[in-house]
Amino acid sequence: MNLRLAMQRRVTGLGVALRERPWNLRSLVPHNSRTGVLNRRGFLRHAEQAWRQAIRQNTRLLLFSLDVDGFKEINDIFGPWAGDTALATLSDALRRCFRPSDLLGRVGDNAFAILCPASPHDAPGIILRIQQKLAEFERDRRLPYEIALSIGYAACDPVLATPSIPDLLVRADAQRRPANSRVNEASPVLSC
Repeated sequence: MNLRLAMQRRVTGLGVALRERPWNLRSLVPHNSRTGVLNRRGFLRHAEQAWRQAIRQNTRLLLFSLDVDGFKEINDIFGPWAGDTALATLSDALRRCFRPSDLLGRVGDNAFAILCPASPHDAPGIILRIQQKLAEFERDRRLPYEIALSIGYAACDPVLATPSIPDLLVRADAQRRPANSRVNEASPVLSC
């Protein structure tokens, strides 16, 4: 009888602890359910590992920050399913633009990040490739709206310094501009 009472108290105590503790199980899953790409936590974890490897191998990296412009309007005009479709379309297009070994993550409501080995000289070509692939996916899926992006990037040479991935993401965010203007203009390169 004492064992049964002790077990009941233990189970009751665990139930109370779980109710009182604000668990967010979605934050423990490394992938975003709507897009199939890494979520912010998963992206940052894998990006830190990739960054440490780049330092060991003396490899330059680019971190791209992408934001869907007019995302709220897509949701307001066409409905939330359209917003989900826009995010899924962008995710699919980005997966086709990059190698499987490159990191792609949804790091905000309508924000994505990509970490890949490349030099700053490669950035304009990569941005153009993103635009072209996204336009192709929009045409193929016959979307009634255009997915406009603002893109920024930060270049990092592991020999010069070792900032954290969140610091690089802040630098790339600060450089975001509409992707159409980025391709035709000389962009400032942020090296760390």
